[in-house]
Amino acid sequence: MGALAFIVLNLVDALLIRVQMGLAGFELSPLVPPVSANLVARLLIALAIILFISLVKKKNLLGVVNILMCGVLSWHVVVYFVPLFINSAS
Repeated sequence: MGALAFIVLNLVDALLIRVQMGLAGFELSPLVPPVSANLVARLLIALAIILFISLVKKKNLLGVVNILMCGVLSWHVVVYFVPLFINSAS
């Protein structure tokens, strides 16, 4: 279940980056531009991370990584999308 959540969180992050770039936003990730908004690349990176975690037999690490990804998604929403709603309400 944690592996599936990690994959979904990564794909949602990639989609948020695509939307953000379409709104003239910017991304601070060192993976930009070729990888961070590319769904296939993000899927492959997520699968590689899951494989590594399973090989080192640290299943609880996947929960920590999922929490970090939730933080990244929250960052995108707060920094890039909340100001759009605040500015449109003014």
